[in-house]
Amino acid sequence: MSDKKKPLCKLIEKDLIKKDLSSFKEIVSKAGYYCKKCGRVAKKDKQLCKPESL
Repeated sequence: MSDKKKPLCKLIEKDLIKKDLSSFKEIVSKAGYYCKKCGRVAKKDKQLCKPESL
């Protein structure tokens, strides 16, 4: 599985912010969903483990 298909929480564990800040910003900009498990936000529901619409 490529990193782009993994949920945000898994990407954060791999230091996405340090490695690719622009990709992180794209994922969280104009967030429409939050994760009920970890509280992170993302633009697309598929980028979170347990998404819920904001």
